[in-house]
Amino acid sequence: MLDKNAVDGPRAWFVAFISFLLCAIALGSTILIVISLKEIAVAEGWPRESPSFVYAMAITGAGVGGIFMGWWSDRRGVRGPITLGTFGVGFGAILASQAEAAWQLALVCGVLMGGFGSAAFFAPLIANATRWFDRRRGIAVALVACGQNLAGAVWPRIFRYATELDGWRTAFFAYGVFVLVTVLPLSLFVGARPPAHAAPKRRDVSDGEREKVARVIGMSPRLAHAILFAMQMLCCLAMSAPFVHGPAHVSDLGHSMNMGANMLSIVLATSILSLMTLGHLADRMGGLRTLMIASAVQAVALAMYAGFESLPMLFASAVVFGLGFGGLVPSYAIVIREIFPVREVGWRIASIFFGGTLGMAGGGWLAGWIFDGSGHYHDAFLLGFAFNIANLLLAATLLPGWLGHRRLARSGI
Repeated sequence: MLDKNAVDGPRAWFVAFISFLLCAIALGSTILIVISLKEIAVAEGWPRESPSFVYAMAITGAGVGGIFMGWWSDRRGVRGPITLGTFGVGFGAILASQAEAAWQLALVCGVLMGGFGSAAFFAPLIANATRWFDRRRGIAVALVACGQNLAGAVWPRIFRYATELDGWRTAFFAYGVFVLVTVLPLSLFVGARPPAHAAPKRRDVSDGEREKVARVIGMSPRLAHAILFAMQMLCCLAMSAPFVHGPAHVSDLGHSMNMGANMLSIVLATSILSLMTLGHLADRMGGLRTLMIASAVQAVALAMYAGFESLPMLFASAVVFGLGFGGLVPSYAIVIREIFPVREVGWRIASIFFGGTLGMAGGGWLAGWIFDGSGHYHDAFLLGFAFNIANLLLAATLLPGWLGHRRLARSGI
């Protein structure tokens, strides 16, 4: 008889799909701040740096809060974090709509919408998905991660319409109510405990082999974690320049802003294709090799951005960039699940993803600083290419131990 609650079973796919919907709805909170940034500054008479600081607080809060949410989900499951996150995003957006000063808005968005809100969704739900799957883990993680991409594709138009219709405060208030009404019922379907993974049969092995497994791919767990954190930061430092400044770069080269916006849409669309393709590849080749392929593709895209200025080649650069960056972040979750104990994956994924948050924030600022000094983004793309090469070199240090760990795992050790 088919066990619906088994690993890779129907219940697992249902949890993955609900997780996808939760990410698609709740992760619109950061996008709301981005889309409303100019409107907030104009309506309130604030300098542009004030709402920019609000955005920085929101993503930093989400990164820091994600570590706590991941730790909590490791011990109690995801229902508690998701429930708290729903109230954080929902009531946070409603309270933000009533803010009278920039510091109030930054505090609400950083603490409620970020630290106790969106932090509960991406990393904890991806970590939870890895516990439900073995053979199809890559595709499942890709499906959950696609929720963030869908949020990036759908919410900007809705938020733009809402702010133009009745101001940024109404947009924040309406979004908060929508989150409370939709996410709370959906969260009821992801709280089930993942099935226990069957213990594999063990064969007689040497003490040296057992020591390698205990040390995590031949090194201390702390060192492996630190290398993955640095890799995540480096790849996000690299991807931030074309992602944050890509439309402005297109406009600076004499093309229309609409073309820049269309190019960003192409990046997001191809990133979804990348997620599903690389997710399938991870199921066949493993997480680290898939991560290295995605990182190499992103490096090629950065070199293309730096070397080409014609519109056709810029669109080609956008396609290659989307294919690379789309599968990078989920690949880290798969690697973490492959090499660390399942009871630790929640906080480890969240804390390593925090490196990506720092990379995106720092890389976006760094690209702007380079532009202010040089008048163009070419050097920023070249620096991103260098960051990407450093990411690949660090990945290469993990590869021998990871391959050995993979062989031992297949042998049932």
